[in-house]
Formats: sequence, C-alpha cells, structure tokens
Amino acid sequence: MAPRNDKYKRIFEPDKGTLLFVTVFDVDAADWQRLLDYVSREFLVAYSEDGDQKPLPSASSILKAREISAVMLEVMLPGFTLNSHLEAANQIRLDVLPEDVDSDEKAGAVFHLMMSIANALGKHVFLTPELGSATDDELRQKALCEAAPKGAAVQCRI
Repeated sequence: MAPRNDKYKRIFEPDKGTLLFVTVFDVDAADWQRLLDYVSREFLVAYSEDGDQKPLPSASSILKAREISAVMLEVMLPGFTLNSHLEAANQIRLDVLPEDVDSDEKAGAVFHLMMSIANALGKHVFLTPELGSATDDELRQKALCEAAPKGAAVQCRI
C-alpha cells in the first residue's frame, strides 16, 4: 500500500517549514459528507468553530459555518494529527506537518489515509506541497504522491 519505507524521509523531511497537504480536487458538498462519514467512522476526529469544540455536524452545516467562523476538523492518526480549515468548498485539504511524520509507521498512516479517502470518494488524492497561489493543475503536477481510487498503492514521484 505504501511506497518503499526508505522514501518517507525524502517525502516528509521538513524543508524550511514547507507544509504538505493531503488534497482532493473538484469536490462538492456530497464529497465532503462522504469524507466526514468516513473519517468519523475510522478515526478519532474533533471539530471546532472559533476554537470551541462542537459535535461533528453535517458537511452542509460546516460549509455554511465557515462563512462566519473559523472552522477546523482534526483527524487523529497514530502519533500525530492532520487538520483541515475547510478553506475551499471545492477542495479537501488536510494539513500535514512534515516534522510530525518522523517514522515509517507515521508515513504509512498518511499513505493509508490517502488510499482510504481515494476509495471512499472515488477520486484521486494527492500529497501536495504548499505552493502559495498555484492553480489546481500546477498542484497536481507538483504533487509528491498520488492515490488512485481502487489503486493498490500510493505512487510517489520522489
């Protein structure tokens, strides 16, 4: 499922504070709901609005709340947490701090999550670097790794 274990250091090695993202492009409210259903079933999750913890609402409620509040979804993986600030309704983006992924096991957890999301949504999932104002196409081209729906493994370009 995961790339060769010796690759994780090159993929997740901190590079001047560069953030990585587990990214799904071209999503809608139904995709967000499938993501929420999947992660709440398979992982510990926390949801907050303006820093106040709340029960996980529906995707449509979150997408409305983000217009007036700072919303955050936390997905807890073994030993570290991925955050989503739900900044764009048409893109799922979970923050990955490279310094948090400091072992083969943690890298495997990220790759497992990518494969699981790809299968749950039926969409390609990318591990993308933070590139500021890059377009979705530029991010796809610069992606470090990709998980395809029903794929056997995460494919990395490093």
